[in-house]
Amino acid sequence: MTNTIKRDKKKLFCRAIVFIAVAYFAFNIISQQFQLAYYRAQRQELAAQIEQQQERYHELEEEAKLYNTDEYIERTARTRLGLVRADETVFAEIGK
Repeated sequence: MTNTIKRDKKKLFCRAIVFIAVAYFAFNIISQQFQLAYYRAQRQELAAQIEQQQERYHELEEEAKLYNTDEYIERTARTRLGLVRADETVFAEIGK
């Protein structure tokens, strides 16, 4: 009788060990899936930010090309600084 009790205890102990191992691995797999989902979402968000920044970079490049044109420089000199060319006649408005 004691042999069967020892065998039953041994089986119960083995089953408990297997159950604990399975539960541990299941917990790890599930937690890793949550981490993967989080990292995938974060990667997509960062990819979208990179795309926005690249678009902004290209816009700034185009704007820089515009600022380096002679037409823009001349227009800015005329409007902001009030400069005129040497061969131009300037008329001043009096009374206002």
